[in-house]
Amino acid sequence: MSKTKRDDSLSRYLLPIIISAAAVIRLFNIGSPSLWYDELYTVWASRLPVATLLQEVPASRHPPVYYLVAHVWLGLVSGDAWVRLISCMAGVIAVGLVYLIGKDLFSVRAGIWGAALTAFSPFLIWYSRDATDYSWLIAVSLGSFYLLVRSLKKGGSLNWALYCIVTFVALFSHYYAVFLFIAEIAFFIIISKHRKQIRPWLICQEIFLLALFPLVLLLRRFQSSSYEQYLNYTTP
Repeated sequence: MSKTKRDDSLSRYLLPIIISAAAVIRLFNIGSPSLWYDELYTVWASRLPVATLLQEVPASRHPPVYYLVAHVWLGLVSGDAWVRLISCMAGVIAVGLVYLIGKDLFSVRAGIWGAALTAFSPFLIWYSRDATDYSWLIAVSLGSFYLLVRSLKKGGSLNWALYCIVTFVALFSHYYAVFLFIAEIAFFIIISKHRKQIRPWLICQEIFLLALFPLVLLLRRFQSSSYEQYLNYTTP
């Protein structure tokens, strides 16, 4: 059997098993234990009217995208398990994204190993069962990196546009996404081989720098804010 056929067999049979196992592990008894402090904050903030949410959430030192997603999600159904499903789905998606990154940068075998390590990582399983923005951040960051790799390999306006959009979402999902921004600059400098890649990449960086400016203003504006309204809400 040729190497290509072996790789096809690996991705066809092993990847669905790994992703299914990741989903089962993360979903099993996901409603237990009951929500803890940070998760309660997620529920509280996500149930605020959007205008109020955009004012209150920065007090927790987090940009608003995750809470806006949770706002829509909790508008459908409520419950401990339901609010954790956002993180759970993000965690399962992360497994697939690691596979794609490994496959595109190295080989199918590397992608399978990366997916397996992601699926069974205790650290990532923990955050996939936690109704906070960390699993979401990991997923959108991996999505951003995968789209950068794809854009560098295949080019195309659509790929670069998707890269810009997902990275923009990451930057407005958590302030730690700034480190993703820096890492991707370093990756581009190391991996880029063609001049035609520079122009679309520079356009994306200009967009990201413009996005960072309101983020800095947002953080400075609300850096002295507190959880006072939240504490009043949760304290009998």
